Amino acid sequence: MKGKYFGWLLGASLAISTLAPAATVLADEQPASPAWSFDLDVDHISDSTRKFVLQKAEDSFSNEASDADFEEYVHQILDPFAFMDPSTIGALGFFLHEKDYDAALILAQSIQAGENKLNDANDAMTMEHLKQSLSYVDDCNRLRKSEGVSDLKIALPLMAISIVQTNTSAHTGNHSQIYPVGENLAWGYSIGKPMGQGNPFDGWYTAEKNEYEKTHDRSVAGHYFNIIESKYGYTGAAISTNATIGMTYPTCFGQVFEYSGSNLDAFTSDQVRSKIAAYEKALDDGSALPKIDGYNAMFRLYNPNSGEHFYTASFAEKKALVSHGWSYEGFGWYAPAKSSQPVYRLYNPNSGDHHYTINPDERTHLVQVGWKDEGTGWYSETEADAIPVYRQYNPNARKAGSHNYTTNKKEADGLVARGWKDEGIGWGASYGWNVQ
Repeated sequence: MKGKYFGWLLGASLAISTLAPAATVLADEQPASPAWSFDLDVDHISDSTRKFVLQKAEDSFSNEASDADFEEYVHQILDPFAFMDPSTIGALGFFLHEKDYDAALILAQSIQAGENKLNDANDAMTMEHLKQSLSYVDDCNRLRKSEGVSDLKIALPLMAISIVQTNTSAHTGNHSQIYPVGENLAWGYSIGKPMGQGNPFDGWYTAEKNEYEKTHDRSVAGHYFNIIESKYGYTGAAISTNATIGMTYPTCFGQVFEYSGSNLDAFTSDQVRSKIAAYEKALDDGSALPKIDGYNAMFRLYNPNSGEHFYTASFAEKKALVSHGWSYEGFGWYAPAKSSQPVYRLYNPNSGDHHYTINPDERTHLVQVGWKDEGTGWYSETEADAIPVYRQYNPNARKAGSHNYTTNKKEADGLVARGWKDEGIGWGASYGWNVQ
């Protein structure tokens, strides 16, 4: 059953109750250089997730891929994200923290396919949108209760599916049909409005119920019947604020539905809120960060006032700088906790700039001309397979921000193309992102 309506209240809507999976091509470019693998038992990934993930990756694997091939593919998708700061990867960080690898795999594959984007505040995968979407599950359950139907429980894989599909539909104005789930979509409503004041359920439920009671035509009430379907037991919801189909408000709301017989771990909306609160506390105190014995994650920060990039292995220092207005940009790379090659950190009290070098002669020279020696900042990887950390110099920097350090060759080459000077390799990293 499908219903399609335009023009009521503030938005437009689409409903679908049965979808067939549609294949998409996996993007070639990986977000990281997966030198490490995290501990994951792929037996914990459901057969249905395996099936649909492999269908999306059909250019790489068939549906009959061996267990070993599937495990390799899962690591290819998840490993790069597993070593990132979870606070920088939106809902994916939450799914990984909860060890819900079905949800994590669904969303990570979508990111690599370009359906969802990191660092996009309008994407459905932001934690803010994830939290906001829970109130619409509450709205749905209140309506189901009024119809004498039991509450839907939230399954994190369905939250991931809704994130993926809603974000895609925000641009297309139609169902993406990526996963075989029931789905309601609406465009143009405002976030946070109660029913009767521009809430998507004003269209999905109120308007369609009234229309159905007038006509007794189920085809004009697809959303309504999705909401009250007693055979549905699980749900997920999402909000994207990057809709591009010309509505008054750039917002797309989505909700997906799955039958009660599915074997899914499921929670009430308040239980999910509690999980999110615990996760955000763990982010704040640093306990949610990946811990790899023998290695330190290097925090990368940017000062929007001076233009300086700053790097530190200290979570406390990173947190203090963020509280003073620095922008946190995530992990720059991983460094060994100890090696034979220290990276020296120096500070210019006149310009406020920091400099980092493994060269003792450069260190000595800078101290002689007035820089303050702040000791060893971290250590360079000395193994043969060390990842290069590229160093660039900005000849136009007036005070701070004269140097940039990155494992990302694209970033390094982009700065050189804009006038920065390529100063080669500063030191080695144990693990880095966007290495080419």
